[in-house]
Amino acid sequence: MSQSKVLSVVKNLKGRSVLAADTGVRLGFVADVLLHPIRGQVLGIAIRSSDREPLRALSASEFRIGEDAVMAAPGAALLPIKSYPFIEAALAMSEMIGANVVTDTGKIIGRVSDIYVLMDRPMFAYKITESAWQKLTGGGYYVRGDVPRAFSHDGLRLMVPADTRSGRAHEDLADVFSPSGTLTDVHR
Repeated sequence: MSQSKVLSVVKNLKGRSVLAADTGVRLGFVADVLLHPIRGQVLGIAIRSSDREPLRALSASEFRIGEDAVMAAPGAALLPIKSYPFIEAALAMSEMIGANVVTDTGKIIGRVSDIYVLMDRPMFAYKITESAWQKLTGGGYYVRGDVPRAFSHDGLRLMVPADTRSGRAHEDLADVFSPSGTLTDVHR
């Protein structure tokens, strides 16, 4: 795997400017990230031009995450979020962060405390913490976005296999996408 940068949705993407790559015009800022909660795919971003404006969405194929801004492809279509074509999409910050993580045997093993996105590929990982103290101290563990089996429609539960904590979790974010730890510049 080639080296890749990872960004926290909450700390590094929220509020980042979205610019038109062909004109440099500011289209707005990242308000949220659209994810497929069980396939582990970034489907798009939710954009706002101001706090009073409705959310619009940009498909993952129509933007690149740069060092300091998100660059929209020339002619990219900004759709109203309600007409976004991915019905199965969930909003990372407003729907997924804070959800209980429950095994398919009925045990709560933590909460989603953050989501990390690869800059160069539409993939992500969940950060799961088992307590508020662990969240405050930077503890927790990471699982790839394709580990869960279901996400409840009310956004309260992310269902995972029973062996998630013992066999699918990683203590280091660099190991989530690559056993050799070739992720660089992990922003936490």
